[in-house]
Amino acid sequence: MALKVEKGAASGNVCCIGVATDPEVAEVHVTPDTRGGPECLWFSFRLVETEPEKNQGGKIKLVLRHFENMTRAGDPLSFPPVFRAREGNWFHMRPGRLEMTPDGRHDISWMLEHPAPYIDVALCFPYGPQELKLLLRRTKRYWQSNVIGLSQGRRSIARLSNSCGSVGGTEPGVFLMARQHAGETPGSWVLEGALNHFARVRYNPCLVWAIPFVDIDGVVRGDNLNDRFPFYLDRAWSLPPMRHEINVLQRDIDRWRARCRPRVALDFQSPGAGDNEGVFCLLPGRENEADLDTV
Repeated sequence: MALKVEKGAASGNVCCIGVATDPEVAEVHVTPDTRGGPECLWFSFRLVETEPEKNQGGKIKLVLRHFENMTRAGDPLSFPPVFRAREGNWFHMRPGRLEMTPDGRHDISWMLEHPAPYIDVALCFPYGPQELKLLLRRTKRYWQSNVIGLSQGRRSIARLSNSCGSVGGTEPGVFLMARQHAGETPGSWVLEGALNHFARVRYNPCLVWAIPFVDIDGVVRGDNLNDRFPFYLDRAWSLPPMRHEINVLQRDIDRWRARCRPRVALDFQSPGAGDNEGVFCLLPGRENEADLDTV
């Protein structure tokens, strides 16, 4: 086998530490790219067979290096990555193996079949602009898509809505968002489930607005859990806001509030591979962060 690690399509993220070829079992060592942030979590890449005509099969040992440096690592064997061959369906890998170096560092390894001619690998099921396009197509134009501003990287920040509403409207209001942290793709899948539900029911007395990609720059670049300094997006909700993207969202929330009776605002996050802390709720009249309740 002659293997090469590529970042692949949009949202690619990987540092290739080394590839050791062998007729029976080749080894590929990778770790996430921090992308300038203090922590890393997300990885996504393509493993390519560069000489497919010489490929006689065999196995690949994929080694995730420096695992303990990843964000909220938790149980190292509790989150098998996913893979797919030739743009097919995604599948979870079989449970990995924890390996310890003589000096006490930890790696995780998984066994894979040969690429033939390539396989895509990711920490969890990816979700990006292409998946959102598929959602809009499946829901048959139930959702309107409008650009509400530009990111720091000059990318469009899109908002979906089931109606524009009107100033002074009395419909119950629902505001949804995902990907304040670019690598938290499970949050996007939860948001998609909610959007699919509203589109399937069709009759809906609520005014629903949703921001699929708050950190659209990070989503496209393949950034990790946390944003670049000086301010993480979810810590920039001040007045005035400390990031331009939050300024865009605050103004859009004001528009939404003027057109409905606000009932709930949800931010779908997935903090880490080992985190299981439930739902945080900021209840009316309890405006300090210390008053967040866990459900």
